[in-house]
Amino acid sequence: MARILKTAGLHRLSLLEPKPPPRRFEIEAPGVLLLLDTKKLARFKRPGHRVTGNRRRASPGACYEAVYAAVDAHSRLAYIAAWPTWR
Repeated sequence: MARILKTAGLHRLSLLEPKPPPRRFEIEAPGVLLLLDTKKLARFKRPGHRVTGNRRRASPGACYEAVYAAVDAHSRLAYIAAWPTWR
């Protein structure tokens, strides 16, 4: 029986039931809903201890950059910018 079901493509329980349609939202006009996200990324002047193996030397001048992303929910137009941050 298992071999027959496998050849028919019905050997898994998840294949017996249809998948539900994805839940998506649609916005009527551009600019009504903006999706915003930020990410903080580290910047280094020279490689750290993972590369050099030396834990005694610190990485002076290390700073961070913030990456900002905005996506319009209607047109899916995206804007991304990276800005330096201060310590």
